[in-house]
Amino acid sequence: MIEFILLWIPYGGPPVDEILPRFGILSYELPGRIDEIASRCLGGSLSVEDRSRIIEALDAVARSSADGHFEFTGLERTW
Repeated sequence: MIEFILLWIPYGGPPVDEILPRFGILSYELPGRIDEIASRCLGGSLSVEDRSRIIEALDAVARSSADGHFEFTGLERTW
């Protein structure tokens, strides 16, 4: 999921119609799922590269709300 988000950064974020078939969640659920991944993983022992990629994905998801690709509500960073 993180890699999927990062691949779409140059294009303004992933297409909404690819999220459900790929991950089984609706587009508005994606920010929360990325936040869950970050919450679980960032507290652990990750490489600097993996940690950076997760943070980059969090930032990308937050930025794309301004572009209208997603409806971001309730995105909280708990890490």
